[in-house]
Amino acid sequence: MKQSLFLIILFALFSCNKETYRTNKAHRLSEKAEKSHHFLAKQAHILTNENIENRESNVKKATKKNAKQQKELNAANAKTSKATKKKKFSGAFNFY
Repeated sequence: MKQSLFLIILFALFSCNKETYRTNKAHRLSEKAEKSHHFLAKQAHILTNENIENRESNVKKATKKNAKQQKELNAANAKTSKATKKKKFSGAFNFY
C-alpha cells in the first residue's frame, strides 16, 4: 500500500513538472539555420507579393514588349523573294 501510494505521488510530481515539455537546446536550430529554413518558399512568397502589387505596370510593360516584337516579326516576314517563278514546261521545244 505504501509503495503504490509513493509511486502515485511520484508520478503526479513528474507529470506536473514544466521542464518535461520544453524543447531540448541541443535540438534547436542556430540563427543561420533559422534564417535559411524554407528560404526558397519565403523568396517565392516575397516575389509573388511584389508581382501582385506591381501587376498593372507589369502588364503595360509586357504589352509594349509584345507589340514591339510583333512589329519586328511582321517586318521580317514581309520581305519576300522578288525572283520570278519558273514556268512549267509545256512540252513544246522552240528551235531557233
